[in-house]
Amino acid sequence: MKRNIVIPVAAVTAVLLLVISGVRESRYTYETQPGGCVQVQGGGFAGRQYPGGMSMGTGTGGGLLFWVDQGGPKLELTAEFPDRAVPVTVSLGELGGTGGTPVFVPADENYYKVWVDVSAQVMRTDVYRVDRRTGIRELWNSTYATEEVQAVPEAVPVET
Repeated sequence: MKRNIVIPVAAVTAVLLLVISGVRESRYTYETQPGGCVQVQGGGFAGRQYPGGMSMGTGTGGGLLFWVDQGGPKLELTAEFPDRAVPVTVSLGELGGTGGTPVFVPADENYYKVWVDVSAQVMRTDVYRVDRRTGIRELWNSTYATEEVQAVPEAVPVET
């Protein structure tokens, strides 16, 4: 038994235009989805400090150092995903002037330096390639982004 197939003229015209112009529909479509999140933590001393620290002396009531989150030494961390280690670099900031975040230094016989605790989240986004002909879906690429970086400075006593 024969069947007649009716193809609208507009469809034939569109296909012919695509063939003539050399444009083909891609064989693949792409989908993205979250691939997980890893939190990294670490810490280190801020920049622009005296090597032996600073003392406010006794009887002064303490004092303030001002920390800014730009510049200073870099902290190298690693976010461990099941299939890849992702490097993360975060600035530890530095002391400077009267701008920035105040850090209280107690008035006692100790010397202090500003230590910065850092945490960050590394988000993975997976890109899947789907074959239009077979429907097979495969992981094609992954991208990583560092988000929600938090840095908290505090004065800590140091050995002199």
